[in-house]
Amino acid sequence: MLGETVARGQLVARGLLELEADDLARENLSLELGLSLWMRRTAIDLPGVRDVLLSFRVAVIELSGLDRRTEPVPLISRDPVSGMRNLCIYLKGLIRRASEESGLDERQITERGLAELSEPLQKVG
Repeated sequence: MLGETVARGQLVARGLLELEADDLARENLSLELGLSLWMRRTAIDLPGVRDVLLSFRVAVIELSGLDRRTEPVPLISRDPVSGMRNLCIYLKGLIRRASEESGLDERQITERGLAELSEPLQKVG
């Protein structure tokens, strides 16, 4: 079950790479529509996506060399839609910061972070 959730959540993490600054503006619905589409295509619910993205956050921080103690913690509100929106905006910025810190491009950061999530699953299976 966990492996399936991680695999489904990967589409959301990869989708963050395609978002531009204008897509993250409150009045623009690109983020919400994209998130809805990714979730629908993968049949994953908000709590499942949130869990995968929070694990992805830890993997990106560790692989990039960012200081976990000083990296902001994303604010996730009680409203699930608003919380997911905030998390995605935070992760888009984290990927950028991790890229700058590590010298890897944003796609490499994303793929390596996702590989870190998948690696423990391959060892168990």
